[in-house]
Amino acid sequence: MLLPVCEKDCDDGDPNCCGLRFGVASMQGWREEMEDAHVALPDFDPEKGISLFGVFDGHGGGAVALLVSKRLPNTLRSLEEYRAGEYKEALRKAFLQQDEYLRSPQGKKN
Repeated sequence: MLLPVCEKDCDDGDPNCCGLRFGVASMQGWREEMEDAHVALPDFDPEKGISLFGVFDGHGGGAVALLVSKRLPNTLRSLEEYRAGEYKEALRKAFLQQDEYLRSPQGKKN
């Protein structure tokens, strides 16, 4: 009988960093491997006082979730919309760029 993997990977944020307290926990559960990824960056943009937190659901495979969790922060920072304070549009554009990358020959290799 197959049993869920119940070990939890937990981490908490340093309250001395940006004045935020946060916790992150993940558990594989019934899946054959971990499929989700997250980003927890309380000091994403200290000059603007902006933090970035996100959970990416693997929907049947963790490779894309992990890749996006690693690429999204730098993509977001690079956008003119982000620098202009147009955060909703910057996030939309950053995710669309992740989709583009994943469809590219290089993205398909990763």
